[in-house]
Amino acid sequence: MEGSKAAYQQAEFIDDRYYTTPVHGDRPWEYAHLDHTEMDVKLRHSRIKKKKFRRKAWLTLLIDSRTRRVLASHKSFEKPSRVSCMMVIRDCVLRHGRLPDCIVVDGGSEFISKYFEKLLARYNCDIQWRPPTKPRFGSIIERFIHTLNKQLLHNLLGNTKIMKRARQVTKEVDPDTHAVWTLPLLDEALDRYFYEEYDTREHSSLGQSPREAFNELMEKFNPPSPYSINYDQIFLIETMIPVKRGALKVQQSRGIKVFGTWYKCREFRDPVVIGTKVPVHLDPDDVSHVYAYVKNRWIECFARARVLALLRGKSIRLMRIISIEERERSRSYYQNANVRLEELARCHSTREETEREEQQRLADEEAKEITARKERLKLIDVVKDHRNEAKEIGLGFDDEPEQNIVPAKLLTFKRTRRR
Repeated sequence: MEGSKAAYQQAEFIDDRYYTTPVHGDRPWEYAHLDHTEMDVKLRHSRIKKKKFRRKAWLTLLIDSRTRRVLASHKSFEKPSRVSCMMVIRDCVLRHGRLPDCIVVDGGSEFISKYFEKLLARYNCDIQWRPPTKPRFGSIIERFIHTLNKQLLHNLLGNTKIMKRARQVTKEVDPDTHAVWTLPLLDEALDRYFYEEYDTREHSSLGQSPREAFNELMEKFNPPSPYSINYDQIFLIETMIPVKRGALKVQQSRGIKVFGTWYKCREFRDPVVIGTKVPVHLDPDDVSHVYAYVKNRWIECFARARVLALLRGKSIRLMRIISIEERERSRSYYQNANVRLEELARCHSTREETEREEQQRLADEEAKEITARKERLKLIDVVKDHRNEAKEIGLGFDDEPEQNIVPAKLLTFKRTRRR
């Protein structure tokens, strides 16, 4: 009467201790689980105190299967998409300089896309899809999400745990009323929990902390050094979103056309390049420029000068919302679907912003705060490495007092200004 999903809950339990080969791998970096979840807490904006901005954020996690260690994470107001996959892969390379040997995912549309397969294949990483409607194959990450809610998220002001009993919700306990956390502050709290609290706490299945299990198994198996990935400009471009057709034709004296807008660069003047198709990647957070692969290197292409300032800093998601509203306003939703970005940006700058546009713009601002914080942490690590190298070769830094920089105490600009 209740169907196959109800019968799955009554299926026979299989203990992996009877297998000679562990289902979660023998060593770290052999298997990693990737999944998304909507966090059970309402967030407000860093600057706006009114109730017009109360939203729940999404969390993308990459967890090592053998040691249960969190390898990377990404927080955003946007629903899971290939952009979320791209950002969590960037975070993993930024922290560890490599990717797992195999990533285990479910049947989500963002995981079965050609973009995700090509991105992992470029860096020698395999994909393993879990059977549909069988969540036990992803028990590692499903259990961690339950632990995260129990130990952290459900203890924060503005958590939505009570919304499971919606009839009991009153104004005094409404999560929108008690929302005090912002996305940048929650990002700091989650990083502290992932890499300091949970990472050093004893795990019930391991008998030790994930960090101790990770270091012990790395010394035991001594795996060969992996294919190193440099977190540089080339890696950032390769992890951007390719255009729908993959490559675009270079038109003489115009360049390439993306979303109805022309982008040009100096290399497009070469007669050898004119008329050929070049791969093009988009920056999801800034539509004022794209990257084209010309003569075995990536070239940055910009929009025309009159629309460059209008498009700068606008995300693809924001322009998509503006495009939908423009089509609805002109009463031709099914005609002229591809409205030029130039016209959209000009209309957007001359009229009052709608509620949907304002919500998306505020969400993009919060996401940029997280990116800026990670760049500051990376810069601090680089400065520390240079100071250590200088001390080793004896450049006179021994007499200077070393400044202990604690990344956990770094505050965003918005948080400092409120004080």
